[in-house]
Parts: sequence; structure tokens; C-alpha cells
Amino acid sequence: MSTSVSSNREHWLDFALHSALGPAPTPSKTWLSSVLNTLKRSMPLGRTPFERLFDGVSNKRIIIAGLDAGGKSTLLRNHISVDKGKDVETRIPYVGLALENVCYPSGVTFHTLDVGGCSPQSYLKLEETVCEVADAVVWVIDAGDRDRAVEAVYELRRCVYSKLEKWDHDDAKTLRGRAALVMILINKSDAKHSLTMRHIYDSLANVCDTKIIFETDAISGKGVNEAFSWLAGQLRHGVTAQSDKKEKEKSIPEKY
Repeated sequence: MSTSVSSNREHWLDFALHSALGPAPTPSKTWLSSVLNTLKRSMPLGRTPFERLFDGVSNKRIIIAGLDAGGKSTLLRNHISVDKGKDVETRIPYVGLALENVCYPSGVTFHTLDVGGCSPQSYLKLEETVCEVADAVVWVIDAGDRDRAVEAVYELRRCVYSKLEKWDHDDAKTLRGRAALVMILINKSDAKHSLTMRHIYDSLANVCDTKIIFETDAISGKGVNEAFSWLAGQLRHGVTAQSDKKEKEKSIPEKY
């Protein structure tokens, strides 16, 4: 989705949005960059297994959001980065607000965004708008942060599922978000005293469809490729948050 000037947004918000995300993602079009990208892709070590998950996906902006210290930067540097974090760029639209990003030659761009806390209204508005213009939002919940579990769900509602429209889903009211596609990662679920997956499923049951929830560990890599493989598949085939409304929700695994 484009971050160009919109007549529906205030001027300051358009400026802040462009400062935070930069121009809309596009693949490199110059002759030299095309040759370099071709050479890079011909070398066995030129691309990571994670980057290959997004083959066939182009010009997409993916926001990785959640409360601070949830594992977003670890995810970006350990798995999404193709150069051990050296290709991570930091943008600071406001003092105290920093977004890290990695861009692939195909135009697929990943941004991390810390949300919540005692932020001014302008910061909160920018957070919501960043999620609004994304092609996909990956929401990271720290299962080990029991004290802020309620805040994590609240911020998910505010940033992703605000300005809601309700629709019937198997005789239950399910909320749909404004982002085109949403995926929720439950990180650090193996940590001592972490929330159980059943508790997390119950907390999110009235917020989102449970089939978009994945259990991961950003340090060990557990579940990361599986989750993003699903996300890439949805983007590749043009699936949105509104597709398959009648599909049954994924049942809670028996071990939980």
C-alpha cells in the first residue's frame, strides 16, 4: 500500500508517515541494480531460506508490531535480515519513536514498530496509521510478559482492529481489522512462568480468528519459518483478512 499524500489524512500525519516508512515499496528498476540482483540470486549463498519464503511476492509492506521487548528486533535481525543485521535501517519520525526496517530486492519491506505506553496522542495516531497502510500486520505477543498481557490485547484492538465493522461468524461476533492481512505470533511461550497457549487463545477469542495465531521463538527460530510461510502464501495469492469468512476457526491443539 502506498504512503503517498492522502486527502483524508492531516498534513502532519502524512509527513510523519513518510518519515517513518519512506516511499511505497517497489523493486529496483535500474539496469545496474537488476544485474546485481540477478547475480545475487544466482549465488547459492546470496539468499536466506527466509527470503525464499517470499518468492513470488513483491511490493508489499509488512509491519511487525507489538509492545516493547517482545522479540520484534530479534526476529528482524536473526531471521528476516539477509546480512546478519547489517542491512537493518532505522528511521526516527519522532523523538523517542524508532522503526527498524529491512527491504528485499523484490520490494517486500519489513518494519518493526513498538506501540503502547504513555505516548502522546500524535504518537498513537501514527501507530494506528502505520498499521492501516500496511499490506500485512504481524502482531508479536510476549507470552513471558504476564503483567502486560491485557495491554498487549488492548493495543492490538486499538492499532489493528479499531474502526471496526462486525460480521457474523458461526453465530458469533467476530471483529475484523482495517489491515489487509493480520498474523499473530506468540513469542517466548517456552519461557518459565509464561502464559499458557490456552490462556492466550481465550484472551484473543473475541478479538480475532484463532487460525491466524502461531507459536514462535525468535531466538531459536521455532515456528518462525512456518508462520511466515503462511503469511507469504496469503500475500502471494491475494488473500485478505476478509477472505473465507465462513471458514471454521482453528481448534486449540490438544496439548493445551
